[in-house]
Amino acid sequence: MVQTIENILRNSLLKHANKVIYFCDAGNISGNVAVHEIRKSFKRLRAWLLLCGDMYTQKIAELKELGKQLAPIRESYVNLITFEKHFTNKQLLPDRKVKLMLEILSAENREKLLLLTGENNLLNSIRNSVTEFDKEITALKENNLYNKQIESQLQISYLLSYNSFLSVLENSDSRNLHKLRIKMKKLWYQFELMKFLNPKYFATKSRQLNDITESLGTDHDNFIMWRHIHKNHAPCFEKEELTVFDNLIGHQHELALSGIMPKLKQIFTEEPEEFNKRLEGYIKESIN
Repeated sequence: MVQTIENILRNSLLKHANKVIYFCDAGNISGNVAVHEIRKSFKRLRAWLLLCGDMYTQKIAELKELGKQLAPIRESYVNLITFEKHFTNKQLLPDRKVKLMLEILSAENREKLLLLTGENNLLNSIRNSVTEFDKEITALKENNLYNKQIESQLQISYLLSYNSFLSVLENSDSRNLHKLRIKMKKLWYQFELMKFLNPKYFATKSRQLNDITESLGTDHDNFIMWRHIHKNHAPCFEKEELTVFDNLIGHQHELALSGIMPKLKQIFTEEPEEFNKRLEGYIKESIN
């Protein structure tokens, strides 16, 4: 049986809706792992729902809000593992300072994890929202207008990523790179779904987008951890120790840039108009 875009879209949405429900109920899995997996599925669901037109605007907003509520938990864990990676057994900072900061960051993460099962029970809210959505997806009917909507949305996603890339060429600080990453992740998830249109092109671009967004994610993790330490825990360190800290994160940013920029220039060799024509051709071929 030939897969239609409607079937591919429905099955992919169902897979990740069920994945979210699974991690809400998986009591034997670390809360940090559950949060990470739920947020990843939320991002895919939101990117794919854009391909459905305006019918899921409210659900996209709802998933975005739930994801925002999970963000502090994820950030607290990333702060912990990023600091640990850079400073444990590296002799860059005194061992007692490293140990103290790891204890502080661990305590912050434990406190944030209480949001999952505390008074407001965030996991219950997520489960209820996605269970209802799961029923909607199952009842989703085929819609031949999807092809035009998908073409339009992919063109918009590519244009937004391309323009963000041009902005990064002018200003490559971590904040700007993160804005680019958000747009490129959406594009990656949508390309991932479109492999049936032209497996060679979309599979290659998906791999490239995955590679770049992973590198951009590491840079963002470093920046978030650096900002958190300076904002909340700078008094724990001497001035010279903070300088070591700043220099390390600055060096990591420069390393990230040197690796990312050539890859960005490669993936955006096509201007939006060229991509639009290519996509239009692929969609016409899939219909005929």
